[in-house]
Amino acid sequence: IIASLPYDSQCYILGPGQTKEEFRAELIQSNHGSTSILAIEPADKMTDNQVKAQVREFFESYQD
Repeated sequence: IIASLPYDSQCYILGPGQTKEEFRAELIQSNHGSTSILAIEPADKMTDNQVKAQVREFFESYQD
C-alpha cells in the first residue's frame, strides 16, 4: 500500500485496533517522500460506502 501512495501524499488513516498504528509506523519507517499524516481515527467494521462517506466528510472539513 505504501509503495502505491503518491510521493507527496496527505493521509487520513482509519481502522480497527492496532492496525492503524502499525500502518502509521510502517509509513514513517518507509520515509516515503514527504507524506503527511493528517489524522488517525478508530473505525470498526464499515461498508465501502461508509468508508467513502467518512473520508469525504473528513477532507471536506479539512479543506474549510
